[in-house]
Amino acid sequence: MYRIPVYIKTLTPIVLSERSGESVLTETAEYFSGSTVRGMFAKHCEQHLPAGISAEQDDNFFNFILSGNLRFSPAYLKCGNAPAYPVSFSFLKNKEGTETMDILKDDPKPGFKPVKGFATFDEEKHILKSASVKRTISFHMARQSENERIVGSSKDGQIYNYEAIS
Repeated sequence: MYRIPVYIKTLTPIVLSERSGESVLTETAEYFSGSTVRGMFAKHCEQHLPAGISAEQDDNFFNFILSGNLRFSPAYLKCGNAPAYPVSFSFLKNKEGTETMDILKDDPKPGFKPVKGFATFDEEKHILKSASVKRTISFHMARQSENERIVGSSKDGQIYNYEAIS
């Protein structure tokens, strides 16, 4: 099995929709799923097909995208030179962040809290360093009539927000 690293740099805010209990907020994932990476790769390959050839007719496109022979892994955050990975729910850290434990192996101690999100592992200090994706929330108001658009308010007060990776 070969691994080919892929690096994705966002040039504008991007929403990778996730389901949310909130009806007025569309949350974003903090990583690109394997199927999203596959879709990006497929779109790029499709744009570079020879003239007059469809994706379904191209053997390379079939072998890389449609056959299932090529596996696309999620693209997680990179912190400096170290990759960040989702942290297992079993990992805890103390308040100062100087000590970690895995409750699957160790007996829980007071003063430890779950590590959430992503982290890198510092090999020298043997500690987890939290990592997070920079996100923004944008506020929008639904306005039905032309007058509401000009005034900038809405009688119905319907609002929605979306979260985006910066």
